[in-house]
Amino acid sequence: MSRTTLELKNEIVRAGAGAGKTTKLTAKVLEVASLFFEQHKRAPKVVVTTFTRKATEELRERLVREACKLGKTELVDFVTSHGNLHISTIHGVLSLFLRRYGHIINFDTGFTILEPQAASRLSRKILRDLLIKNLEFEELLEHYTFDQLTQVIRMFSDALHERGELTPYSESDLLDLLELEKERIAQNLTHI
Repeated sequence: MSRTTLELKNEIVRAGAGAGKTTKLTAKVLEVASLFFEQHKRAPKVVVTTFTRKATEELRERLVREACKLGKTELVDFVTSHGNLHISTIHGVLSLFLRRYGHIINFDTGFTILEPQAASRLSRKILRDLLIKNLEFEELLEHYTFDQLTQVIRMFSDALHERGELTPYSESDLLDLLELEKERIAQNLTHI
């Protein structure tokens, strides 16, 4: 009697809505789990990524429903276990990975991911605090709306996180940079 060898490969399934992606993925996860149980007498560790949270929930529900239909207790336990089966969006998987292994690259594993609305509220709070503590900043409100200033704070924060540090420029530094950029553009135009 020959034994089927469990050979996993990375698979990307691209298809439009209603094309059967969830059905195919459900069948694949249950097949992999069944074969692994047969060969190793224990549950596999599986990570499944989806594009949206809605797809994640739909896949979870479908896996439980199909495992129950098959009537295999070990499969039902597997699909309901967060320790053996991790289903999440790519953002969720990367978040889990960074929390577990971020210390290796000196990454703060206690980070918080803010939803856009929460980030906006935080930016507004920072701006309010700045305006209360530094009355000279109130003059900015004469020239810019509160929302425009909040957007500047968000852009500054994003740039700071992207680059690690920011260097302040004087007006003359910016004018020098502008001149250099004009010269670069002029040279490119003469080469056309």
